[in-house]
Amino acid sequence: MSITRGVLSNANSHTVILTRRLNTASRETCLNIVSGHRPTERNVVAVTCDLSAERFVDRWSDYVGAPPLTCGIVDVGERTRPTVSGVDPDQVRTVSDPGNLQHLHDAVEAHLNELPDADRTVVYLDTVNALLDHVPIPSVTGFLDRLTSSLSALGAVSCASFETGKRGERMIRPVTETFGTVFELGRLGRSLEPTDDQLSSDDVFDVLSSRSQRLVLRSLLRAEGTLHVRELAQRIAAAQTTEQPDIEQIVTRLHHIDLPKLRETGLVAVEDRVVSATEVVTEVEPYLALAHPDERN
Repeated sequence: MSITRGVLSNANSHTVILTRRLNTASRETCLNIVSGHRPTERNVVAVTCDLSAERFVDRWSDYVGAPPLTCGIVDVGERTRPTVSGVDPDQVRTVSDPGNLQHLHDAVEAHLNELPDADRTVVYLDTVNALLDHVPIPSVTGFLDRLTSSLSALGAVSCASFETGKRGERMIRPVTETFGTVFELGRLGRSLEPTDDQLSSDDVFDVLSSRSQRLVLRSLLRAEGTLHVRELAQRIAAAQTTEQPDIEQIVTRLHHIDLPKLRETGLVAVEDRVVSATEVVTEVEPYLALAHPDERN
């Protein structure tokens, strides 16, 4: 695994995840950090400012797979209580006004009061930016201070994503200072810190041993990182030696074999049938250049 799932356990403090841009890869990293090594043993209260409650549940299912022990959602900005597949309606609270931070704090606390084993709980804020767009920064940092204090008293932790690309240092610093740990992601959503989860040599050779997976990576690199699944299949078909490759067969293999394997090793991220190369690809690119020169054209 190439994403650090032990960040919150290792930090044992409130954590903010900084990323220049919240893209597919960085969101996947954030959710893997929140879920931890044992998602089914962790309560999650998600404050979905940037995503709808339903979208958050879909992404959790796509990126994490296993459901949390208990899931509560505070859907910020929704005018009516949404119906979310797979989530008890009573576990979804709405805050229609993103600027009403007291209402937001109360909604989070209401979830916490209903949870067993509060010390197994992570409150995930996606994202700080949505709050900064509606209220002054002193109000946001005050809200974060109150929230982290409440959670500390329960033995719970918070984790927030913060897209810094369009924010100046005068805004970034006060926000980060309200958290005990700052975890920065790289340009494509990968941790800038060296971790025990780096791609292993076994993973590299396993991927390189598969011609179809080599073609996936080569196609993404030539396309500067992102392709729709069908376009990716067409590029792979063009590289095949058979006269009439079956596009549908290639798409099926991508969905069931190649993309799951490449996601597992952290080399690609997939969202809405769009495949993106992650920064981890740079670790295999030198070997890819040496493997099977006949595939380079």
